[in-house]
Amino acid sequence: MIAHGIGWITFAILYGSLAAAVIVVFLLRLTRRGRAVSSTLIWQKVMGTTRSFWQELASLLVQLLLFLLICLALVDPRPPAAEINRRWIALVFDTSESMAAVDGDASRLRQAGRHAWQTIETLAPVDRVMIVAAGSTVEALTPFTSDREEIKKALGALSAGGGAPRMDDALAYVAAAFSYAGVGEKDIKQLIVITDRPDRVTPPQWPDTATTVVGAGSPAPNVAITSFAVRQTANLSDSYDALVEVMNYADAPAKTELAVYTPTQTLGVQTLQLAPGGRYSQVVGLPVGAAGKLTALLRKTEFADGGKDALPSDDAAFAFLPATPKARVLLVGGQNLFLRNALGLDQTIDLTTIPNGDYHPGLTARFDVVVFDKFAPAQPPAGSAIYFAPPPGGPFVVKANKKNPATTGWADGNPLLQHVTMSELHIEEARVLQPQDKDIVLMGHYDGALMLLRENGGRYLLGVAFDLVKSDFPIQPAFPIFLHNAVQLFSRKPEGEIRTGNRLGEKVELAVTPGRQQVIVQDPLDQKISVPVRSGRALFRPTVPGFYTYADADALRVLAVSLTDPEESDLHPTPGAALPTFPRSLEGETREIFWPWLVLAALVLIVLDLVLFYHGRLA
Repeated sequence: MIAHGIGWITFAILYGSLAAAVIVVFLLRLTRRGRAVSSTLIWQKVMGTTRSFWQELASLLVQLLLFLLICLALVDPRPPAAEINRRWIALVFDTSESMAAVDGDASRLRQAGRHAWQTIETLAPVDRVMIVAAGSTVEALTPFTSDREEIKKALGALSAGGGAPRMDDALAYVAAAFSYAGVGEKDIKQLIVITDRPDRVTPPQWPDTATTVVGAGSPAPNVAITSFAVRQTANLSDSYDALVEVMNYADAPAKTELAVYTPTQTLGVQTLQLAPGGRYSQVVGLPVGAAGKLTALLRKTEFADGGKDALPSDDAAFAFLPATPKARVLLVGGQNLFLRNALGLDQTIDLTTIPNGDYHPGLTARFDVVVFDKFAPAQPPAGSAIYFAPPPGGPFVVKANKKNPATTGWADGNPLLQHVTMSELHIEEARVLQPQDKDIVLMGHYDGALMLLRENGGRYLLGVAFDLVKSDFPIQPAFPIFLHNAVQLFSRKPEGEIRTGNRLGEKVELAVTPGRQQVIVQDPLDQKISVPVRSGRALFRPTVPGFYTYADADALRVLAVSLTDPEESDLHPTPGAALPTFPRSLEGETREIFWPWLVLAALVLIVLDLVLFYHGRLA
């Protein structure tokens, strides 16, 4: 027998001490001398005759046995696992977002918990059950236990959310739990996985383990936002578009309203009519310079068969567009008011103006774009530059001076000429430029180019062959647009695609300044979450869709999280097995817990000792 309470050595010391004390008292009672006092006769009449030696000896033995039983109850002896034929059942629940779908009067997960409890109630007292939740994270809600109250509490604590389930990690955890649980040779191991997508679970082939993948839920109607992404517009400027995709997963036609908005502005509202399995995509143009929180929301959803949308969490999607830093522009030679005003009035440009004489190459390191007006330094800047009427000796070869030059066309589709019309442009005089290999002619001439773009390793040079004062270009609406396009293209950093949103349940690395030990993140439910920083990295896994915020370097950072998972939004479960049933007892089952019976036996002995004491004494 194995001690689950006090140890056997402690038991021997405790029982030995109690037994010795009882025996000493017994011997003292045998050797004491009787002495008559004034009240002796009265008590003899009340209590009757004294007990015989054999009665005293029987009482001693009863008392020794009583203390033995009490001490054994404190030891809580139990047979080794090899001597008990029990079941070890691991219940793995899929807690992904689709299990939150309302199915009747409760969610799929809640109903699965109810059915599992009904099965657990049929188990024998010695059987062990472990509850594991498999969502975007894996959590063991209980170890292997026979405590029904602990199991029932764990089933009540199950909650769905957090994206697709990490089922492989959950099964690996269960395999390790089986190996460390002390399973006996005669015991039965059983793995039960409860999910609404049994087709996504590969049953493990573990020795001596029965595996059952149980299906949960029934088909439910759902209209979902399956994609919400923000991307730069085709002109590569600071303008952005939002792409929204909506899908009807119901078996009946659906009508819904799609709204896209910022905290201060509604960008669009549209009523959608979707056939069963129908899909709708829309591109919403964002205002120039737009930044901050962006939300897409489905509302007023109705189904032709009267059903209700079963999964609200995919009716909204979120994005956050960080503010684009202003382009730092240096204008060398600011006498041209048209040029200076066009650059200075652009809200996306931080303009600095210096005369030609103050220019030196060391200045350009602090600027994204340098603009030269009728000036070309001997040493060109290290970054991108725009030259208006470049003189000979600069980066562009001047082929000839032309009066009233005629154009031969424009490079339609080039980002610099996006939304720019030059069909009515008049030029009084120009220095025709000689194109080189790989140069892009933006505005052509019979002898060369009137606008020339040269690109080399992310560095751009733009040559405009004419003096702005000797043309009507500055007074045309296309002029500020052309400058804006050029500055935005030349100052754009090669950072790749901007990440404006994250998928629910996926791990996200938070941007933090060096030296921080933890980050406090506030989730959409206003709950604060402490995220440790290890090796300079703060990894966080969001479980609720919406906007998360955290402070870093005196700035408030925002993280947008959405479900946007077609597999989770499709509420058509695949078939699986039914929950297995268990007979009430197993062959060879023995009761494992003995201490209640030991206490009961001690109470019986106390009654027996009282009977022996009072036998023959009561009047």
